Amino acid sequence: MQRVPERIFIVGLMGAGKSTVGAALASRLDREYIDNDVELTRAQGQDAVALAHQGPEALHEAEAAYVESLFVQAGPFVASAPASIADRLTLATALSDTGFVVYLRAHPDVLADRVVSDPERPWLASEARATLHAMFGKRDAVFRGTSDLEVETDSLAPDEIVDLVVWALPTVI
Repeated sequence: MQRVPERIFIVGLMGAGKSTVGAALASRLDREYIDNDVELTRAQGQDAVALAHQGPEALHEAEAAYVESLFVQAGPFVASAPASIADRLTLATALSDTGFVVYLRAHPDVLADRVVSDPERPWLASEARATLHAMFGKRDAVFRGTSDLEVETDSLAPDEIVDLVVWALPTVI
């Protein structure tokens, strides 16, 4: 009997739709969805915004611990990963080594339009475009180099993205 990979990881920059697409994909495949933001809050007792106020290093350390926990978690599942893993090539590579990685790629201007009014990211509002262009420039090549599937999401609805991912998933014996 054939089945899709046990672990599917959704990566991309903030605003790419990781949580929305990840939850919809997990539902379509009838498997658990593990959300980065939810798990970070559960493990740390505070959300990403609160951790970010302690400094980017505190946030990124907590995110790295979450990603490392995924390497030993039994599947099947779909999990979103924080964008900061692209800053740690060993983590990005390890995701690829332990599961099927889907990169939700979007242009930084599209991402800025999506996140500029997000109440979870008030610190980003005034600098969204510049910040996302810088993040894209720094992280895009890593995501492209460590993903199994890249989906350009600029003009796609979440259900269209899920359709593309399901169609492209390899089956393993």
